[in-house]
Amino acid sequence: KIISTLSTIQEICFTDLSGKVVLTTDFNNVSNSENLNFDVSHLAAGMYNITLTSNSFIKTINFIKN
Repeated sequence: KIISTLSTIQEICFTDLSGKVVLTTDFNNVSNSENLNFDVSHLAAGMYNITLTSNSFIKTINFIKN
């Protein structure tokens, strides 16, 4: 679950540690403070990077799936 509070998110991209894209979602102006849910049940256990792209920033955070 990701909560959009900083700006309008346009894309969220999940990559594994090798840089391979495992999940990506494009959005049309997701509003501030909107909850976003993703089904990651198909991903193997491990560490992933989540890159949030908006009209004003790009932010990458770590995600660990057990």
